[in-house]
Amino acid sequence: MTYRRTARARHVCDSGWGTQMLMSAAKSVSLLTSGRLLARNTIWNLIGNGAPIIVAAFGIPILIHGLGGVGWGQLGPSNKSEAR
Repeated sequence: MTYRRTARARHVCDSGWGTQMLMSAAKSVSLLTSGRLLARNTIWNLIGNGAPIIVAAFGIPILIHGLGGVGWGQLGPSNKSEAR
């Protein structure tokens, strides 16, 4: 099987369109990894991942106190069955 390039395919390849797309992608990646933007996004990422941990650290003892040991013990298996 031989590959034949059509006139349109030749035009797209010869125009450097693919090269321009790669350069554009490389430029956008370099903008996303610039120092200030990278630091800001890292902080937001840490806040987004840390907030549920902090809420759980304060909320779980309150739930255990309110539900009691038996209620807390029953809450765990019920959450697992709903997750499936």
